[in-house]
Amino acid sequence: MHEECKCHMLPHVILLKMENKKKYKICVTQRHPSLGQCQKLQEDASKFTCVRGSGATDCALKLERGEADFGIFTAEESILVSKFDPQDQRVVIGEIRPEKRDSEKFQFETVAIVEADFQGTLKALKGKKFCHPGFNNPQLWTDSVLKHFERVVLKDNSAECVKSVGTAVEDELSALSSFFGSSCRPGEWADDPREDKNLKRKYSKLCGLCNSKRGCSQYLHAYGNQNAALDCLTKKDGGHVAYVGRYYVKEHFNQKNGGDSDLLEYKYLCPDGSVEDIQSNERPCTWLKQPWDSVIVKDKETAAGILQDLKTSVPTAQRTRTSNPQNWAQYATSIIAGNGNRIVPNDSTPSLKSFIQNGREIPETVDTALCHKTIKWCTTSEVENNKCEWLRQAAIIQGILPELQCVQGTSHLDCFKKINMMDADVVGTNSDLGPIATHFFNLTTVAYQETEENGSFKVVAVVKHNLTATKMTEFKDMKACFPEFAGLAWIAFMEAIRNSPESESKVCPYDSSAGTFFASVCAPGSKDLLHGSEGIDLCAVCHEAYANSDNNNYVPLHPEESCDATAENKFYGNAGALRCLASGVADVAFVNTYNLSVILQDMPGDFKEKYRIMCRNGTKVPLTTNPDDECALTVVTGGEVVARGNRSRNESRDISLTLLKLDELFGIDGHFGNMFNLYEPFNNTKDLLFRGEAFGFVTPLHIKEVANVETYARLKHNAEKCRHPKNDSRANTSGVVAKTTLVLIVILKCLLF
Repeated sequence: MHEECKCHMLPHVILLKMENKKKYKICVTQRHPSLGQCQKLQEDASKFTCVRGSGATDCALKLERGEADFGIFTAEESILVSKFDPQDQRVVIGEIRPEKRDSEKFQFETVAIVEADFQGTLKALKGKKFCHPGFNNPQLWTDSVLKHFERVVLKDNSAECVKSVGTAVEDELSALSSFFGSSCRPGEWADDPREDKNLKRKYSKLCGLCNSKRGCSQYLHAYGNQNAALDCLTKKDGGHVAYVGRYYVKEHFNQKNGGDSDLLEYKYLCPDGSVEDIQSNERPCTWLKQPWDSVIVKDKETAAGILQDLKTSVPTAQRTRTSNPQNWAQYATSIIAGNGNRIVPNDSTPSLKSFIQNGREIPETVDTALCHKTIKWCTTSEVENNKCEWLRQAAIIQGILPELQCVQGTSHLDCFKKINMMDADVVGTNSDLGPIATHFFNLTTVAYQETEENGSFKVVAVVKHNLTATKMTEFKDMKACFPEFAGLAWIAFMEAIRNSPESESKVCPYDSSAGTFFASVCAPGSKDLLHGSEGIDLCAVCHEAYANSDNNNYVPLHPEESCDATAENKFYGNAGALRCLASGVADVAFVNTYNLSVILQDMPGDFKEKYRIMCRNGTKVPLTTNPDDECALTVVTGGEVVARGNRSRNESRDISLTLLKLDELFGIDGHFGNMFNLYEPFNNTKDLLFRGEAFGFVTPLHIKEVANVETYARLKHNAEKCRHPKNDSRANTSGVVAKTTLVLIVILKCLLF
């Protein structure tokens, strides 16, 4: 019996040992130490191991998928993660606090200070002089925190939007200027320097209390603009109300050293409009309480084991920690807490949402009384729409206006149509499709995506290796394959012909001229975009290629689909144009070389031997060569953001300022780039919303500063100059005749009567 019991217990003992040896996976980002420290966690005794994430959003997705067990997130990152935790699975097991402040419950608290004779209520602030801590870049406080006080006050005093006076930024400034008296709201108001200067000139009242009214700046202290805001409040003929961090109130009034100077002259103003004494008030009313960085675990079941390991292993390492860690526990402490910090365990393991709501609200929208504007961003797939929703929430948390809304479409062409029909406002597109957006859907560029060199688009001609042609004009009466109708490759070739000895009359309009220059072409999408109006078949080579293809992996299911601009058509896109050429029915294909090495892996085995890139000067180079700029027909930036061509000036400015703000916060060098990154892959998928190689935006006013952006803009402009000249001429003539007739009728009436 005794032996039988031992046998029954053995599996449980083995299971227990396996549990004890489990390594919990911590998601680390670029903000964390080097990979070398993570490698130290591979030791057998270690209870943790690293999983690399590109940022907080990527780590949150890894927690969701079970690829990581826990991670360290800032307050703003935690709020973002909570927005995508509908089942309240995420829990907090600890906080990361500086060793010198480990007894403080919050990273910071914001308060409003008023003069002692203030009688209370937020409405009574109307006409009062306001002192603000200012906007810096980078800054510890987000715009949402910095604008929280003023937005609550405005909302309490004006429940509805009366009238928009301009952009969302200007609406905000106009409301503040109308409500407060002479104030000091220093720093950058808009991300465009020219716009910022104009706004400061127009709403100079908000700079009237600053030391430098012209620069709208308040002299800086060692601790930044917080003390300057308090100086603004307490100086002679200064302000009536200031919004600052609670810590700086203590510093300013020398409260830490027991000083009572000036304390009786000021009070705390509470969000409900009441006031409280400052002196001896250890728990004053606050406007916001910022949580510390937190250790977030994927679920409550996993939390118990990780919390136990942190309490038993990591604190021991912490007490003996040096600047040069020696064992896995010390490395774990360094990775999780960083230098000068300690982990403060939370035994109650609250849900993530309840942890945040202990000090801050989780915003559903930007809390403002101003005119509610939105920018409807069109997406082309479910995964891109998901990224858009994460970006939307990240922008709300930062307090960015106008708010983003995500509108899901089925493709870029569908998004172009939605924008044209006013169902959406903007979409990011690559430069292959940008000309189509402009030419057929009347969309224009809001901003160009500036891409790294390896993200530029180069258009080249691919020909049979024994083709005798040495000039682009010698392709006349041959057969050609294009990735899509009227896209980048199409207009790049037509521009090359236009700049050749060929007369322009044979090139314009770009829509149909290729059909007369070549014997026949394959231009997917031409049927849908032209609706048969040109009377020229731009699909003939597509149908020939379909009939001549013996590899079912390369052809559509039905011959009539061989000229569709859809992913199902294997002759669509740059790979499709090469498949069209590989069928043997065409002489040349015009393609974008971006990702060409990957595309070639899907081509028939002898394709690379049979075909060459033909450069502008007639030389032929192997397909495996990265052609230089002189070889390509054109070299342009890889993407842009487009919107309706008939949008108002304020709509254009709103979109531009929002893009610049998003890039400032979430771009390559963004202060909150670890929270969300515009250009990084999302859920292991790249090129969503923006090109993966993008690193910023170039507005139309600055295109001359970037060569391949200027080239792309000029290429599109020249293509539009060639737009249906005969049709446009007829339309203009009929308009002139109609107007002339109307004028004559009016003149005759005046003469006769």
